Amino acid sequence: MKKRQNMCLESMPADQLLGLAKAVANATAGLVVKAKVLASQITSDPEAQQRVIASVTQTGLCTSQLVACTKVLAPTIHQPTCQQQLSEAGREVTWAVDGVVQASRAAVHVPSEDPQMVQQSIIETETAATEVRDALDQLNAHLLKGSYKGYQGDALNSFQTSYEDLKQYYTTDGQRMVASARRLAQATALMIADIKAQAEESGDDSDRQNRLFHAAKQLADATTNLINAAKACSSNPDNIQLQTELRDTADELYTLAYSAGGEQFQTRLIHNLQSAARATVTGATQLVNISQAATKYSRGNSYQLHNDTKNVTNLIPKTVITIRESRANPDDPMALLELIGACERFVQVSEKKDDIVNFDYSWQYTIICPIFQIKHIFMCVCITICILIL
Repeated sequence: MKKRQNMCLESMPADQLLGLAKAVANATAGLVVKAKVLASQITSDPEAQQRVIASVTQTGLCTSQLVACTKVLAPTIHQPTCQQQLSEAGREVTWAVDGVVQASRAAVHVPSEDPQMVQQSIIETETAATEVRDALDQLNAHLLKGSYKGYQGDALNSFQTSYEDLKQYYTTDGQRMVASARRLAQATALMIADIKAQAEESGDDSDRQNRLFHAAKQLADATTNLINAAKACSSNPDNIQLQTELRDTADELYTLAYSAGGEQFQTRLIHNLQSAARATVTGATQLVNISQAATKYSRGNSYQLHNDTKNVTNLIPKTVITIRESRANPDDPMALLELIGACERFVQVSEKKDDIVNFDYSWQYTIICPIFQIKHIFMCVCITICILIL
């Protein structure tokens, strides 16, 4: 009986996700109908008509891919990679909808026997596009809400990505700026909830509790300003002044978020550093195993390879210890520096193996991938610690 209950509980988020994806599909179907009506009214300009048809066709294709992606990923949506793929599929739909809105607005300049009817069709098309965006917002909110444990904490990534997108589309694409602002507001709402939870857990530390509640209120007020600016920009997305106001509001929210949510950002970066270090150990272990196997088939340099493999093997347990120490003392700068140093030593030894590979082509394709893997992971470590220091 308990097993059945657990299965039902696990399937509920997936079922809700499928339902939200179908809601996006239904809203898109309504958009297709409205866009086709508009296209039938602007036959005097075949190019404008074709742009409307092509953009709404692309939206339909992207939505079909979103639904198919949801059906495939729903059972394993707790995995971060699956969540990322679904988010990207939703982003494609958003961009396609923006294309429909732009094409429909351009139709206002097309000569027509009944301009008022064309204007009404444009308004109805934009309304239908808003319904698709709202359905996508509900899907993204459900994904971010914490229904899936693996996605909790990624609000910081979503916040950073949405802010960078908003800045990127400044003066070039107001609709995408608005879409990015919506995602930014959703991510900020999750950060506010996390800060309030930290405040409630503060217990007897009244100073910290008051500071966190005050920070949450500041973020909430800044988010409200962002939403209002996004609504204004949505009404006239090509207006540079409205885009500038939206960008400035996002800048204020971004600055405030880094000061108010400093503890969250600090904790997340430290976790990223530890994760990168664990990945370095995994890559080094793979390199050791492959190197030991390669020595049996080598035509030379086996002594040097064996010696370097031994050095890598000796580094693994030391690095594991530094990872444990950094997890036990996350606020200790020395523990973090020791962790970085341990990872860096892996790269130094790997570079020696890289030199050996260049001289012995019989090993080249066997060992080169793990070496590059370790170097790539250490780059992630360096980037994380640079952000941490700044």
